[in-house]
Amino acid sequence: PDSDDEDESEFDQCYETQTVVLSLRSIQIRQYAFHPYNANRVWPGVFNLSDYLFKPETEEHENPRTLGHVMELGTATGILAIRMMLGLGEICESIVTSDVVDDGEVEENVRYNFELNGFVSTENGKPNETELTNDADHTTTDKLPKRMPIHIPHTWGTGWDQSTQNKLPEGMRFDTILASDILLYVSAYGALVQTLLELMNPDCFHTQAENDK
Repeated sequence: PDSDDEDESEFDQCYETQTVVLSLRSIQIRQYAFHPYNANRVWPGVFNLSDYLFKPETEEHENPRTLGHVMELGTATGILAIRMMLGLGEICESIVTSDVVDDGEVEENVRYNFELNGFVSTENGKPNETELTNDADHTTTDKLPKRMPIHIPHTWGTGWDQSTQNKLPEGMRFDTILASDILLYVSAYGALVQTLLELMNPDCFHTQAENDK
């Protein structure tokens, strides 16, 4: 029959959930068969970066424990952000994730993986005041639900301000940008540099001089 008369079959995505050990913590992660920007898998570089960040401090290794507010570019499955959120306060104060703009598949999978590991979603990344305190003494408690971070869909080189409009708390700036295994094609270098320059704008990024005050 003529191919124009045939119904186009949709790609049947295949999912697999595994337990991945990252810096001594077991994390449940759902990966899937295909994504045009390779955001569907846990890639090897994340293990090296996580081990470096969480490695105990010794005379030979100075642990970077002042990451502050973190932006992770190319979060993919969200595994590094999950590991950092499980140890929130250990090496960072907060984390925001970001990956390519697509049909929502990456963001949905990141949210799914956070939920797999006991996190709950929150509007605009902000828990309600009643969720930050207990009724007895208005102090924080470990029994409160773990809040998943804000996720920013952003394709490099397309304008960071447009991507973050109404999605980040007013005045929020980052201290550290993290990324691993995010570059496969030389053609993407220029767009990545453009996004990094936008992120390092004083409106988005704390300078070293400010951090030293």
